[in-house]
Amino acid sequence: MKHNILLYISLATTMLWSCSTDNIQESDNNLHGVSLSSSIVSFEGEQQTKVNLAGNGFEDGDMIRIKVICPYVTSQEAGESTYGGTYDGFWVQKWRGSGWTSIPDSDGFDFNGDYQRSGGSSIIGQVLSQQTPYVFTASTWTEEKVFKIGGKMVVQYANVFHADQSNPANYKASDVLWAQNFMQTATDMIHFDFHHVMAALKITVADNVTLSDKAVLTIENMPDIDQAEIIVGDMFAAKSKVNSMCGYEEKHKCSAEENGKALGIGVNSNMESSTTKFEQISQTATYKAMRKENTNNVYQLIVPPCTIKNPVVWIRDGENRWKVELGKKIFEAGKMYNITLNLQSQTE
Repeated sequence: MKHNILLYISLATTMLWSCSTDNIQESDNNLHGVSLSSSIVSFEGEQQTKVNLAGNGFEDGDMIRIKVICPYVTSQEAGESTYGGTYDGFWVQKWRGSGWTSIPDSDGFDFNGDYQRSGGSSIIGQVLSQQTPYVFTASTWTEEKVFKIGGKMVVQYANVFHADQSNPANYKASDVLWAQNFMQTATDMIHFDFHHVMAALKITVADNVTLSDKAVLTIENMPDIDQAEIIVGDMFAAKSKVNSMCGYEEKHKCSAEENGKALGIGVNSNMESSTTKFEQISQTATYKAMRKENTNNVYQLIVPPCTIKNPVVWIRDGENRWKVELGKKIFEAGKMYNITLNLQSQTE
């Protein structure tokens, strides 16, 4: 089936992270261009989301990738491909001001893999008029990875985990957000209700010990996933019609029970990609936490949702050292775990 893609410039782009939206402007032929809105579900156990450090939603520079799949037809429908504008059929968007916008070539990405700066293909303004169910899946991403396998170019828009989260940017990057919207027919209004697929720790050192602003908190015996892409399951990925090498279908296809869950990390090898489950990864890494702003005793850390066999917390403050064994811990996606440490009898 061949479809002409009608481009439409919408005056209303997107709204704030709340569920309200701008009015959608109509084109002369009465067809609507796509508009985006989004909201965020906070961590369970935390009153505010930590997508930005101020706790009130997305902020300038945050990026999402959108995969469009029509799972119940064999023909390629409008929106499923970006027609070479980006790799693997992803629509890419950037938060600016109060909504989602296109990503300009001045940002320095090579979206189409031609070794030159190029802007990303935006879904905003596209006309999706096909009368078939659509699935829109979105996730945050922070790094563009460009490499060759077998002489062929591969481009990936990856959500990269950082073991060292003492830098606020690395903390945010490790906090992967995911959303999916199933529409019974093509639409001009897409709303994404993002949720956290990782777990979070908020560790408070009890008042019986005074720490300086130079104190460092680390956790040992954690899954070794530094600099790896977090893979989130998508039960519709197997129906993707735009499939590039080391692409979305290979890594993200899953059962209905795994839909929207962080499955593990992506591995690229031998002209294909695969997903390594968290349970299969050695727990030999050390994670470094971010000190909460304007405090000396509260630390935050993003961790993968899995069972940690023997997490050990170390606090180093000048010549002082404290060690606390937490014991076996099960961390679940979307939950904020509040942990209080009493260090009075823990000095090493």
